[in-house]
Amino acid sequence: MSTKSLGYLVLFMIWIILPAIVLSEGKLSFYRGTTEEHSYSFKDTTITEFLFNMCFQTPPKAVSVKVKPADSSVEINFDVIVLEISHDRVQVRLERIDDTQGWDWMLLTVEWIVYTDDVGSDWQKYNGYAYKALQGVTTYEKAREACRSEGAWLPVFGPMEIAANGGNNYNDIFGDRHWIGLKRENGNGKFFWENWTKLSLDSYWKPGEPHQNKFCVISHTGNKWKTQDCDQTSSVVCERIAPVHDDGGP
Repeated sequence: MSTKSLGYLVLFMIWIILPAIVLSEGKLSFYRGTTEEHSYSFKDTTITEFLFNMCFQTPPKAVSVKVKPADSSVEINFDVIVLEISHDRVQVRLERIDDTQGWDWMLLTVEWIVYTDDVGSDWQKYNGYAYKALQGVTTYEKAREACRSEGAWLPVFGPMEIAANGGNNYNDIFGDRHWIGLKRENGNGKFFWENWTKLSLDSYWKPGEPHQNKFCVISHTGNKWKTQDCDQTSSVVCERIAPVHDDGGP
């Protein structure tokens, strides 16, 4: 690590013991859990690292982690990147993305999904993630639960990629009018993604959107987003991490 990088990176170890996570062939292909841990950074530091202590027979294929303050009144957004995966630990980088300042000692909620197998043939890989279209239509919460049962979530990174880069491949592949992982929380007017980060891009709303009395979001024609009543039904696409093989390929 260079001297320059030491100026903004502080290594903070969180040893999280995950009970009874010793999965063998033929068992669950993923394992999900939530824990709470304390963390802090120096005022001029927005990045820290921590470790999950695990116990697997072989290294997991992939790990997904998301982090937020346990106190919902604290508005801090974190970007989480998995740096290293082995059979007994996972190293994660945590970066504050809503400010250039660090954060005081606080309790964090950490949710993780550990994948022990590759994605099946019914998943389609795109830009580092894997997607699966489910049959039928359903409400937002039922769609969310259906994706959770797949070890996945409603799409976040595909729609984000479109918004950030103006790409159209995601909607070309999966079409429109399916739920995306974006929802207005607690009637406060703010939209949050399924990875617990606040919406920071607003240029991809359909004209006239977002509707102030609708809280959930679907994809729409032309890579636009449209709010919809959460109890209405739309189609379902699930998103998850696509494992990277030893050769760096998907």
